[in-house]
Amino acid sequence: MITNFSKQANRFLLIAALWSVFLVFLSLQPATEVEIFLPFDFMASLAHAAVYFVLAVLLCLALRFWKYSLISLALSAFIYSVSWGIINELVQFYEPTRSPSLADVFSDSSGAAVGLVVFIWWRKRKLPFCNRVIVFEKRGSHE
Repeated sequence: MITNFSKQANRFLLIAALWSVFLVFLSLQPATEVEIFLPFDFMASLAHAAVYFVLAVLLCLALRFWKYSLISLALSAFIYSVSWGIINELVQFYEPTRSPSLADVFSDSSGAAVGLVVFIWWRKRKLPFCNRVIVFEKRGSHE
């Protein structure tokens, strides 16, 4: 039986999976199209960090529904994010106009780490949405 609890976790996992697929899609774009939007190396590094920040936070939001400690949750999200960054760079190896870069992996890892720090800070401060699990009841099931 799927509970509302696991439905919420599955929603966040689905969003994180779709975001991961979107990152692969971005990696497969020719470099000339990407350079139009990100003409400077600093901006490209910032973009890498930003998208992996989002990935790490989405993973934390999904994993918070399980009984992981905060450190285990953050470590799992970080390992996945860094692994996905490495996979994306390897995918770029097969795109003729792109090339893999260790600097991009570093930017990805930095963005994920900042995302985890923000999530942990948010969780420790007990701010809304991050700690709260919303339980929806079916209509007519009130007793």
